[in-house]
Amino acid sequence: MEAPGLYVGIPRTAQNIYTLKGPLIQGTIDQLKNESRCLLDQCVRYFSQYIDWMQQSVTTNVASCRSLPATLDNARVVVCDHVTDSWNGFWFCLGWCAILLIPNILLSIKSAQHIAPKPRLSETL
Repeated sequence: MEAPGLYVGIPRTAQNIYTLKGPLIQGTIDQLKNESRCLLDQCVRYFSQYIDWMQQSVTTNVASCRSLPATLDNARVVVCDHVTDSWNGFWFCLGWCAILLIPNILLSIKSAQHIAPKPRLSETL
């Protein structure tokens, strides 16, 4: 009940599998590289298309209204020309010192009331 052809066919089949294994694996790797490259190129195209759309949208919709640049320019004029002028800067700083000093004095008085003085050693004896 032995099959002599079976013993001969098994090593030949194993050899055929080993022979096929190298090109099959290399072909699979090459196919995966190709598909990965195609996917990456497609993602780059989508991203560049999105960037182009954003640039076009900002230049036509945001920059065309001119309210934001005008507001920033007015803020620069107020800060640079009126506040940082020598006398205006002095009074501006003095005003901020007064504004910050008065609440700090009140806060220190209120917090000093909550801190109990430590008893002295001579008073405890």
